[in-house]
Amino acid sequence: CYEVCELFKKDADCIKWYKEHYKYLVIDEFQDTDPRQAEFMLSFKDSKLFVVGDFRQALYSFRGANSSLIKNLAANPEWETIVLSQNYRSTKEICDFANKIHHFPDSQLNINMQSERSGSPVQMKSELNLDDTDAMLSIAAEKTADNTIAILARTNAEVADIKESLKGYGI
Repeated sequence: CYEVCELFKKDADCIKWYKEHYKYLVIDEFQDTDPRQAEFMLSFKDSKLFVVGDFRQALYSFRGANSSLIKNLAANPEWETIVLSQNYRSTKEICDFANKIHHFPDSQLNINMQSERSGSPVQMKSELNLDDTDAMLSIAAEKTADNTIAILARTNAEVADIKESLKGYGI
């Protein structure tokens, strides 16, 4: 992959057709772009670029991705930034909760998510003890308006532990 990026960056003869042919590039999940991939994208000097991303959802720093790339584009006056704040997946309560816990010193980076869907209130329970039978059963027994419950965790390992713990209680 990086060898191809180098060919485009150096304007090799074998890639000129691509740069002339593709006048519009759309890059989704730009927050997960690494510097080499960004150089590849920017090598299309005569093309219109459209990037989509959310720096708060950057997941690939382990392979060199850097959310500062999307932050820098958003701050660049030569780029137009379109903020998409309407959330069609989550409820108003989840969006309100997320808005409270995500606050950044740079006001340009704050996006207040909105939703027209209503749902159950969000409850935060920190440091759940997976060996505490009463705590696990009380979570599972809680009723919501639509008879669902979601448990969010920071890592897949925590999710697996919670899943196994609930399974152990017959849930």
